[in-house]
Amino acid sequence: MDGAGKSLYFFYMQPRNSHADEGTITTWSLYGEPGDAMPLDWMHAEPIQERSRLHDYSIRPHRHALLFQLLYLTAGEATLSLDGRLIPLAPPTAVTLPPLVVHGFEFTADVQGTVLTVFQRDLAALFASAPALLAHFERPRVISLAGYGREASGLADGMATIARELARHEIGRDQVLSACLSLQLTTLRRVEASRERSRGARPEMGDSRAVALVLAYQHLVAQHFASHAPVARYAAQLGITASHLNRVCRAVAGASALELINRRLVLEARRQLAFTNLSVKRVAAMLGFDDPAYFTRFFGREAGISPSAFRADLLAAGRRDAASHEPAPQHRQGPHQEVEDRGTLQRPGP
Repeated sequence: MDGAGKSLYFFYMQPRNSHADEGTITTWSLYGEPGDAMPLDWMHAEPIQERSRLHDYSIRPHRHALLFQLLYLTAGEATLSLDGRLIPLAPPTAVTLPPLVVHGFEFTADVQGTVLTVFQRDLAALFASAPALLAHFERPRVISLAGYGREASGLADGMATIARELARHEIGRDQVLSACLSLQLTTLRRVEASRERSRGARPEMGDSRAVALVLAYQHLVAQHFASHAPVARYAAQLGITASHLNRVCRAVAGASALELINRRLVLEARRQLAFTNLSVKRVAAMLGFDDPAYFTRFFGREAGISPSAFRADLLAAGRRDAASHEPAPQHRQGPHQEVEDRGTLQRPGP
């Protein structure tokens, strides 16, 4: 992790008001409380209580362009607003939020827990050897740990370890932070898998073989999704039939093999529309669509919104946030400071 170049002592994000560089569109900036001695980190952790009480325990709906967040609720109650849906939360519950998901919270005043924030690109680097696990958390997850006392305690201990490591600069600090984050997310995935098994959602073949097969399939898709190769071609490369690949994908990932290809295409389309100013036509061509109109229909069917409307919503949300946030005075102790992180997206990995 190249932590020295990325400051992340932030929770909120606010759109930039400044003009965008060529090849970019207005995205998001981060708000925090840096001082002269603030460390530069790729990870940040803070108590839920610390930030939420500053806003009367109401965190209005917002989105992050570049950040992945893990919220772990250990006391009190909350209501999560997730892309317009209201979801009640009771402890112990973990919520994972990938970039671009619109989310907000209403907390009770006795709320306790931790919010962990990392750059999505660092999460992707951390799980480069486990693409199936990374892909799992590319969608928002709400994971109750009720009945999983050992795992809940382990998550709390892991959050405490991360907070201690962030507060000091010891040898191997990044390695400890990476290991803790990996353990946190792996634990959450195992809890979900345990619940799936208890509901009878078990792959037809051995779990380890099924997961390995889907992992290999997703690796191939990540390399070739823009080719629009049929599922049968991927299956042949894996030495199985298309119907077998579909059964395993449904059992392990909860989606058909084709749906996994489409999700990867839509994810890339969202990234290009959010982080670049390429026209919809050029984004379509980059993703292997010869007909921009067909790309628009495909994106609308999969994402529930047209590409142009998706980008317009991002820009409109940015303008609304810009109008609703008054910059903090710069002469006070510990002023809020805007930090930029922008650039044209260059064919990201899975």
